Amino acid sequence: MRTRNLLLIAALAVTACTVKPETSIDIPGQITITANNETAGGTRTTVVSGGTQVYWEAAEEINVFCNGSGACFVSQNTEPAATAQFVGTLATLAGRGADDRIWGLYPYDPYASAYDDVLYTELPSSQVGRAGSFAKDTHLSLACSLDLNLTFFSVTGGVRFSLTQEGIESVTFEGIGNEVLAGDLSLAFGWDGPYVTSVKTGATTLTLTPPGGTFETGEWYYIEAIPVTLASGFKMTFHKGELTASISTTSSVTIARGAYGSIANADAGLVFTNENEPEHLGPGDVVDLGLTVKWAACNVGATKPSEYGDYFAWGDITPYYEPGYSQSDSPVWKLGKEAGYSWTSYKWCNGEWKTLTKYNNSKSYGPVVDYKSKLEEADDAAAQAGWTGTWRTPTADEWSELIDNCTWVWTTLNGTRGYKVTGSNSNSIFLPAAGYWSETYFWEKDITGQYWGSNYNSGMPFYGAYISFAAGNKEVTYTARNFGFSVRPVTD
Repeated sequence: MRTRNLLLIAALAVTACTVKPETSIDIPGQITITANNETAGGTRTTVVSGGTQVYWEAAEEINVFCNGSGACFVSQNTEPAATAQFVGTLATLAGRGADDRIWGLYPYDPYASAYDDVLYTELPSSQVGRAGSFAKDTHLSLACSLDLNLTFFSVTGGVRFSLTQEGIESVTFEGIGNEVLAGDLSLAFGWDGPYVTSVKTGATTLTLTPPGGTFETGEWYYIEAIPVTLASGFKMTFHKGELTASISTTSSVTIARGAYGSIANADAGLVFTNENEPEHLGPGDVVDLGLTVKWAACNVGATKPSEYGDYFAWGDITPYYEPGYSQSDSPVWKLGKEAGYSWTSYKWCNGEWKTLTKYNNSKSYGPVVDYKSKLEEADDAAAQAGWTGTWRTPTADEWSELIDNCTWVWTTLNGTRGYKVTGSNSNSIFLPAAGYWSETYFWEKDITGQYWGSNYNSGMPFYGAYISFAAGNKEVTYTARNFGFSVRPVTD
């Protein structure tokens, strides 16, 4: 799995309305409008071979509004053109005043409307891609003028990508933070160009399908979205029937109007797996990956592999929240644990990290020095889970063995993101990206995973071992023992 960022190009500054000489009415009863682009390159309705030059296509349709009334205007060009003449009939154009604005909207929407200075239209969440160009009728553009020369400005932006593997039937795009990307839009025009004022029936996932059943390899495809900042990053998932693979990033990404981040060969090296595999294993079930220890099929507190389970401080065997609040935004804390996963609540200290009362090798970190460097059975959440068999929390070395000797594939199991970890004998476990607790806040659900190891850092005994992972990276390291992390048991 690879993690990538979209590099979005800054949109050009524009003005709200343009004033240019009138064009003549060529056909009795019909009006001709000249449509230009915000730059000299051509209006953004199609691109040629995935490039940056954008043209009007033949027989394009736009909405034209004046004084609340609207009509469909059709372009007269027979081949792609940078500037095009659009012809249509709209009575309010002929009788308009000198200060009455004319509005243009691409693509034509028979349900679009205009009231005062706001236009209403839709950006669909299901889009049909075209090799080398925008999905047909998705690149929203808006124009505002005092005459019959309309300069169109991009409303939407998005991402473009190319593929290397054949047989991909659809691609979905979503923000990790479930940001709204499309829907029923209200649009207005400002001095910096058009902008979205509100979204109704908003969609958080965009789906692009090819017209021929599967995408062509080596071609650019475009996904259109409204401008938005994806604060926690994004995920793109590629579908081959029931098989899926994905790429993602947890870095903040901004989609700007008229700009498209490029991801070349987006699926290169991805392994497609079935995200809806049956979950026949449960608590206490053993999986042999061909390593020095055998691994549990699911986390402590979970009933199946895709469940997150519960969260524990290092060396504590019970969660600090009441049952049912494992990932709650408003948890109910147990008596004495009202500060959440903090040193104030931590069992093995007197309120701060330098007052350890167990598992300590230096008086610099607490009054009790017992030189215990590994969790005892009584303090091990894995051992005290009540499962059949003898279980314990893995050591840092055993987590490293899992990394070094298994294949890790970032995937989705029944709607849960995480790593499928496969041993040399083809057996596998699934590690959910279960997030973690810090004080009274729950973080990074479905983005990262943090799982405790059974030993501490000898130089800083208030730090416990753990594995941290996200899409594209994983490492075994140490951190403060008061955090609330997941536990995945092992058995000898």
